[in-house]
Amino acid sequence: MHIGKGIVAVLLLIAAQPLLAQVDTSRLDTSVVNVINPFQPIIAESEKLSYPPKEIVTAPEKTELSYYVPVKLFRVNYPPVSIKPLAVSKERPLSYPGAYLKLGFGTQVSPLAELLYTGRKLKGEEEKMNYGLFFRHFSGRGFKLDNQDFSDNNAALFASFYPGKTLKIDSRIDFERDARFYYGYNHADTTYDRDDVKQNYTDINFNIGLSNSRPTKMDIDHETRFNAYYFFDRFDQSDLGFNVFTKLKKTFNSVHEVQLHLEDDYSVFQNRTVSQSNNIFLFKPGYRYMGGAWEVSGAIGIALDDKTFYPLPDIKAQWGIIQDKVIVYGGWNFELRNLTYKQLTDRNPWIKDNTFLLRNTRFEDRFAGLKGTISKVSYDFQFAHKVMRQMPLFINDTIDPSKFLIVYNAGTLRFFDIHGQLEYRALSNLAFTLTGDYNIYNPEFEAEAWHLSPFLVNLNVRYNIVQKIFLTMDVFGIGGAKARLANGTATTLNSTVDINLGATYKFSKYFSFFAELNNLAHIKYEPYLYYPTYGFNGRLGIILTYQP
Repeated sequence: MHIGKGIVAVLLLIAAQPLLAQVDTSRLDTSVVNVINPFQPIIAESEKLSYPPKEIVTAPEKTELSYYVPVKLFRVNYPPVSIKPLAVSKERPLSYPGAYLKLGFGTQVSPLAELLYTGRKLKGEEEKMNYGLFFRHFSGRGFKLDNQDFSDNNAALFASFYPGKTLKIDSRIDFERDARFYYGYNHADTTYDRDDVKQNYTDINFNIGLSNSRPTKMDIDHETRFNAYYFFDRFDQSDLGFNVFTKLKKTFNSVHEVQLHLEDDYSVFQNRTVSQSNNIFLFKPGYRYMGGAWEVSGAIGIALDDKTFYPLPDIKAQWGIIQDKVIVYGGWNFELRNLTYKQLTDRNPWIKDNTFLLRNTRFEDRFAGLKGTISKVSYDFQFAHKVMRQMPLFINDTIDPSKFLIVYNAGTLRFFDIHGQLEYRALSNLAFTLTGDYNIYNPEFEAEAWHLSPFLVNLNVRYNIVQKIFLTMDVFGIGGAKARLANGTATTLNSTVDINLGATYKFSKYFSFFAELNNLAHIKYEPYLYYPTYGFNGRLGIILTYQP
């Protein structure tokens, strides 16, 4: 159970190996969002076993500000089932030094305030440090249903340092405090004070990493990262843990690549009746071949929890039949995941307190697909068969239906996922993206895959008029999930179509206006039984930006 205590020193020793590597070209920060760099390290964003890092948008280059950052539909193994309480775009500057302030107000009494400040220190032409802070408040109050309210508050400090010619140290501290209300009761004959149905979630997160900041003559990439978090709610439930990993990759002749991934993930979950600790250690060596039209990779991971070893093969291959125009690919991989309380509440914030434990989830993914780019069209079509063991599902409590119990599918949850994505850049300033997922669930011991949506379709349109007017449109189609009633029978929640429009007018270099219209169809979709979303909502505001 305490295997992680002896691992940290080993990870740090291994991470120190590449410090002897020598520099090859000029420094570029590699943690870039939507900025193309000549160097892209072969170590990807960490595939953590546990706690996902927060998103802080920064970039190291002097880049023209963009007032629209499209929300990406990332593939997730827990299929998305809900729309946020109120849709809101996340427009932030992508370069520093600079400052950004966004203020807005809308229907459902929904104030919005965002502040981002970034700076840097230079030694001659060489960057030695960049830093910043971020703050965000967003809240809303429903008119039709009492206590259909929410509040999100985020604050962060972040910095990156370059102590040597090849090293980068980045750090971040995040604080998040959100409020949700159990409003899924019968409002016709029941009333509650706000304080009686209120739930607060507080998350404190610290993250620090060490990596190479540019390519080396030895073609070695390395990354070591430590993340600690403390997550707790209003009813004496908490999750305390840390994650530490080291990744090493060495390339030979630009064709062969050897990899090593070591990771330890430790957490302690507590409520009023139990205290539960969990530890997962991962050892994963691998190899990748990158020759011509072929790319093949294979790794054999060994994961150890408190008492059991799990073999975790990870095999992927792709073949460029016609260069980058037609690429066929496939793979097979296993993962063991440390489920956290934070992950559960991100999926469903209306969980009944002090009624559950956390269990590790085993995940298997077999997939094959076709992707490529032909002229102005990019595409990706994939068929996958996924197997999840100890998958958490949500059912309404029979005593208090406004709260949810967690049931773990004791056997396996198998599902087929058909995924498609098309992007068409009609013009340099006009782009269309269509993404869809269709899932067929087959739980072994549960009657249905409770509250998992069978399909999600999204059409995103982005139009930029002479760098002055930025227009966006999002159309979502979401399939109704199955929910379990108090008598044990299943009901199907209604499907929905959600249409969102956005516009930003850049009045000057420093000043812009924005407007958002969401859920134009005014459909009060239920992502969870008895929890309808808001109908139509809109917002107006201003954006102030500054760059020296």
